[in-house]
Amino acid sequence: MIRILAVTIGLVGLIAPGRAQTCDPDGLIQDQAVFRVAPGRSLSEALAAMEAALPGLTVAPVDAIPGRPIHLVAFTLPDGATPADLELNLFNPAGGQSLIGDGSDPARPLSWGELEYAAETAESKTGSGYVSGPALNMAAFADQYATNTLGVSTAHARAQGAGVAVAVLDTGIAVDHPALAGARVLAGFNFVTETTSTSDLGDGADNDGDGQTDEGVGHGTFVASLIHRVAPDAALLPVVVLDSEGRTGNFRIAKGVFYAVDRGVEVINMSFGSTYNSEAVEDALDEAELLGIVAVAAAGNCQTSEREFPASRRGVVGVVSVDIDDRKSDFSNYNDRMTISAPGGSETDAGDPTGYDPAAAILGALPDGSFGVWEGTSLAAPWVAGTAALIRGQHPEWAPSEPTADRVVARLEDTAVNIYAQNPAHADDEELGAGRLDIAAVVAAGPPQPIRGDLDRDGNITLTDLALLLKDYGLVHSSADLDNNGRVDISDLAILLSAF
Repeated sequence: MIRILAVTIGLVGLIAPGRAQTCDPDGLIQDQAVFRVAPGRSLSEALAAMEAALPGLTVAPVDAIPGRPIHLVAFTLPDGATPADLELNLFNPAGGQSLIGDGSDPARPLSWGELEYAAETAESKTGSGYVSGPALNMAAFADQYATNTLGVSTAHARAQGAGVAVAVLDTGIAVDHPALAGARVLAGFNFVTETTSTSDLGDGADNDGDGQTDEGVGHGTFVASLIHRVAPDAALLPVVVLDSEGRTGNFRIAKGVFYAVDRGVEVINMSFGSTYNSEAVEDALDEAELLGIVAVAAAGNCQTSEREFPASRRGVVGVVSVDIDDRKSDFSNYNDRMTISAPGGSETDAGDPTGYDPAAAILGALPDGSFGVWEGTSLAAPWVAGTAALIRGQHPEWAPSEPTADRVVARLEDTAVNIYAQNPAHADDEELGAGRLDIAAVVAAGPPQPIRGDLDRDGNITLTDLALLLKDYGLVHSSADLDNNGRVDISDLAILLSAF
């Protein structure tokens, strides 16, 4: 999540409030609930059971996740009832009128149920914005401190992420930005507008009433540019789940994760979070993990050890932000569930007319073709997501299964730089994860990336590789999906044969 650097987006000057941040809990999305229909039960049975359990309640379907019995519904409560009546009585397994069961009892037609809660980037909570200026350009972006600290150039001599797809769940991607030149940006989907338009654009309105217009715009492009800087040959899949104010709901996040899973990606970046643990998102991340997909999430920018979801979830790579000196960024969340730390801090400089020090800042692409400075755990996460793509590119032979995700996480942790001497207050419970990401060490711990199509990693394209591709023909989750279009098909066969 991005923390505040400037109150007004796009200003050349930096308006820096106190760096400490506190955040309110994420609230309910009024009059909406999400549930999973139990095996053997139908949506109509679920709706009827809800209305029967709470007389006067009316429920209507709003949306559903393709291929899964997970539904978003709108409800109207009877007089005197509150949303807590649904949560404590209908959706609680021990509730008085609980609808939760295994499907064997028609009166209990739900596997789980929950109220719909909001999720957002930290800018939505703190009024964050980027800072742009003429000194920020492609050269400064390419050579920013994080790339040198992490050893990006050294890593590129051995791996660049070819054959891997990274889903960027965010506000969209401005594909024509110079920093994304040469990037393979796949056709994605916009779950805010329910269209295929995934540009990083605003609607010109202050939809959340905070006095700022479209403060979330640029978030996705900035994040995508950092992933591309780390893994230039990896494909990027834009999945728009955040509106132009940086807000979303857990059901929309779940839809985005499931969509990415169904497109066969290897990595998912989630630079947002919620104070509510969503069952719908849990189900989506469970599927991802079982298929070896590495999910990376921002820890949050509320300067607290409270666990934010999904970064604190088991199986998700939760990322803490550190500064140029490997000290925990003062805004960053931290706790014993975090996996690793990465650069996300940008240093202010009162003596600079622009208010920041470009040599100690995180730089990224903005939708208008320029570059900006921002800071936050939102910007720490993409360094890690890009690194996960490098690892997967080194190992096309790893199967799409849970042990693969575990191997990637272990590689990240085993090669991390110990930074607890700089952060003694967080050492006892290892609240900054295994340490600070070291991309050069991560890549050095694995083999050089093979040529595209060398599925068995023997150094050549042979009949064995052809046999492996044909074995997986038609599958979604396979390293033989050489063009990352979501399925092993004739185009992948053509790519392999051209290198035969």
